[in-house]
Amino acid sequence: MQDFNLDAPFVKLVEEHEHEYLAEDQSFDNEGSTRTKRCRCGFSIQVEEL
Repeated sequence: MQDFNLDAPFVKLVEEHEHEYLAEDQSFDNEGSTRTKRCRCGFSIQVEEL
């Protein structure tokens, strides 16, 4: 386990990366016609499908 100094400036814990939206990490809302896409890092976006 790594110790962190809570008095230090914010430490970036997640490396920068290009978000990947895999098919198994997506959901679709039929009522609103929106698809929610999720990256494995926890970032998500909603896309309205026409």
